Parts: sequence; C-alpha cells; structure tokens
Amino acid sequence: MAHIHLILLSTLIFSVNAQFELFQMVQQWPPATCTNVLCARSPSPTRFTIHGLWPANYTKRYLVCRQRTKFSETIQGFAALEPLLTYHWPNLKRGKDKTFWRKEWNKHGPCSENVFNQVQYFQTALNIRTNPRYDLLAILNAAKLGPTGNTSRQYQVIKNAIQAATGKKPGLRCNVNKNTKQTQLHEIVLCFHKDGATLIDCPFADCPPRFAFYLSTSF
Repeated sequence: MAHIHLILLSTLIFSVNAQFELFQMVQQWPPATCTNVLCARSPSPTRFTIHGLWPANYTKRYLVCRQRTKFSETIQGFAALEPLLTYHWPNLKRGKDKTFWRKEWNKHGPCSENVFNQVQYFQTALNIRTNPRYDLLAILNAAKLGPTGNTSRQYQVIKNAIQAATGKKPGLRCNVNKNTKQTQLHEIVLCFHKDGATLIDCPFADCPPRFAFYLSTSF
C-alpha cells in the first residue's frame, strides 16, 4: 500500500532534479477562497489576487524545490515592491502579507532561482498582474462573464473568452463552495515560458463543464 501511495504522489509532484519548463501565474478569486477558509479581510476583495508564481513542468504541475536562498524582506530592492505586493498579493487568511510571500518563495521560488532571484521573481509576478492585457476580471466583464449570483458559467465559454483576449489557453481551477455545495471558479492560471514574459498555453485545468462564479462569499 505504501508503494502505491508513493507512486500516486510521484504523479502529482515532480522532483527538483527535473528542470522546470514554464511558470504558472496563479490568480485566485477571493470570494471563492474565503467561502472555505477563515479569511482575515472582510469583505473579501472582489478582484483577482495573486496566489503564486509556480515553476512547473509540462507533465507535472508541481515541482518540489530544494530550498537554497531563504526569503528575505531586507534584500535590496524588495521594499520598493511591497506597496504593489500588498495590494495584488495579499494574505487573505489570518497573518501578515509577508508571511504569505515568504511561504510562496520558500516553496516555489528556489525551483527557478537559476533564472530569477527573489526580487526578480516577485517583480515578474507583479509585471504580469499589472499588465492590462492580463486583467482577468476586465476580460470576463467585457465578455459579460463576470461574477454573479446563482448563474452558472460554462468552462469552455470562459476559457474561450480569456484565450480570445490573451491569445493563449488559460487553466481554470475550481473548488466546492461549502455553503452552497456547488462547484465554483476558484483560480485562473496564465502560463508563461521560463523567461516569465512569453505567454504560452496552459497544460493543466481542473474545472467541470459548468460551475458557479460567485460575486461574494454570501452565497
């Protein structure tokens, strides 16, 4: 049984010895996050916020990163990023924003450390998030596919709208709303070449054909 579990685990997590091939820019919809966990911000932001910038492989979604350089809030150049990070990469759960940034860097950053140092890593995420071309909520609102009450959305329609605006396929991730028991849109992923600037098709997606896209946590 232990051997089987090990095999299953290896299908989800790729060793750090395998070179990363792409970045997943993961943006979360706070109302979907905060229906299932206790969030410190009330009301939760109604904009997509950064969950993380995750190095990945075309066949494996997650890489196990051997920590080399630990997160440092005093590293030269990082303080200048903090105002934008606080807005676009907030810790929705209880705790300081820096705690979230530290967790994300220590877990994912070292996999791409041969490409970006810590400051460059966070700057790359901000460059993507603040680029109007990649404003996910604006894209969906323009296509009349923004968050609503109980109206369900179609996976293919949302994917096509984002692809039409950006030129590449996104990845959609869903979770189950603990209040309504319905599957809901939780995260949208944009994928980039390892240079952190060239948009590419995302190889991963998790949502069913239909799901909710709630405007707030009250549903």
